Amino acid sequence: MKQKKLENYLKRNEYPFNYEFQLLNENKTLLENILKGNITKPLHIEVLSGEVCNLNCVWCRGGHRNYMSSEKMLPESIILNLIDQFADYNIEGIIRFAGMSGEPLINKGVIKGIKYGIDKGLKMGLITNGICLTPDIYDSIIGSTYVSVSLDAGTNKTFNKLKNNLKPKNDLTFDKIIDNIHFFSSYKRKYNNKLRFTTGYILQSDNFHEILTATKLVKEAGSDIIQFKIPYLPKGTVFSEEQIKELNKILEEASSYSDSNFRAMPMQTKEEINSELRGNKPKANFSKCYAHNINAVIGADGNFYPCVHYYYNKGKISGQPLGNIYNQSFKDIWEGETRKRIIENINPVNYCDFCNRYDTRINKFFNFLSKDKII
Repeated sequence: MKQKKLENYLKRNEYPFNYEFQLLNENKTLLENILKGNITKPLHIEVLSGEVCNLNCVWCRGGHRNYMSSEKMLPESIILNLIDQFADYNIEGIIRFAGMSGEPLINKGVIKGIKYGIDKGLKMGLITNGICLTPDIYDSIIGSTYVSVSLDAGTNKTFNKLKNNLKPKNDLTFDKIIDNIHFFSSYKRKYNNKLRFTTGYILQSDNFHEILTATKLVKEAGSDIIQFKIPYLPKGTVFSEEQIKELNKILEEASSYSDSNFRAMPMQTKEEINSELRGNKPKANFSKCYAHNINAVIGADGNFYPCVHYYYNKGKISGQPLGNIYNQSFKDIWEGETRKRIIENINPVNYCDFCNRYDTRINKFFNFLSKDKII
């Protein structure tokens, strides 16, 4: 029974979404040390570099959270100092500038930070809405491990409705992003074909009917992967049974676009997607959080958080931070007593109303390994 369950974990999804397989086969020593309670270094560092955005996505601002009252942004000097610290601490995982709180490329220090990190031999990642993914920055980011563009629509009309509703209805930002995907993919093929270039597609009742259109567009534009996922919303994303049936059919058809150079794939299993679309939010039904050992989150306020949902608590920057990078080093916070004390007091079942899907999978896997003493 245990072996069968382990096999099921290791068969989940294809690369790069086969998280459990990667942990056990590529980071087994790290996994063993975490289970023993030893201090380890993170595999992913999420740097939320700013709270300013040039879009207004319905599942983000006004959906997942409200506009930040202060619109904070990390100064370039702090970003570059962080890169120095990551290099000195011998971080082997990925440092990612993400658009979870705002568009990272609005902060000019991000481009310099990515280039600086690449030059220091660090693995760098970027998630952007694609508006600022223009040729003038390609040389600085081409050495990254991956770049991902959040597209989430197949036409200008739907894009403007879901993501760009502060602009005129005939705005052509969507077309501009498709052009940017094409330009960057051409540059990638010439200078660093190992870089993973992906396109994200958040599933909504207003856009799922454009999945095939978007898949065809981004494949022709040169993206390596289009990935489909459900947004993180407090009330969930609910589809009717008829919509779920139609979505499953469309996702299956989208997969037919996959070949040796391109993949169309959901980040979750069919069962997980259907369950969430019926209103069943992922819950932290495990006794201990292990994911904080793998992921580090630095907010635009300089605070160090256990996870991104700590940062977003109830749509505001709240939750008890583990420290602040303006007056403490990354290493001191990560290995410090404050972080240890706060983490020990977090009981996911009682404390965490929501756990993101990556962290949920990591936590379930670790709790399984710990409980059944697999390792």
